[in-house]
Amino acid sequence: NNAEPPKQVQDSGFTLPEGFKLELFADNLGYARFFLVTDNNDLIVSLTDSGELILLRDSNNDGIAESKTLLLDGLGAPQGLALHDQWLYFSERQRISRVQFDHNKGKTPKPPQAQLKRPIKPSILSQTSAQIPAFHRNPCP
Repeated sequence: NNAEPPKQVQDSGFTLPEGFKLELFADNLGYARFFLVTDNNDLIVSLTDSGELILLRDSNNDGIAESKTLLLDGLGAPQGLALHDQWLYFSERQRISRVQFDHNKGKTPKPPQAQLKRPIKPSILSQTSAQIPAFHRNPCP
């Protein structure tokens, strides 16, 4: 396929190795900081500027997100994301929290729980999802 990529891709400044292609999955999201693929192949995205976590779903598998669902809002510049079991962990300016996450429905049925409050060392935000569940052993009051 020698079709020209869309103008947005051409103007992005990305260069790809031979055999790779880049396509637009979703747009007009705001400042998308991190994303995470769920067990259901949806994308959870942290939007730092609006303080939201959203879920993008490609229902017909055409490579374009047909739906955008708000998972959480009112967050303090959410960034890092990790999934472990049925929990979604996320970092904010002042804390790391977790919330139950239903992979099939793409929803968070209960409010989040703070797991670790300030001070947070920058290195702790880059922990892998296998290490994050240790925070839930000593939740903050």
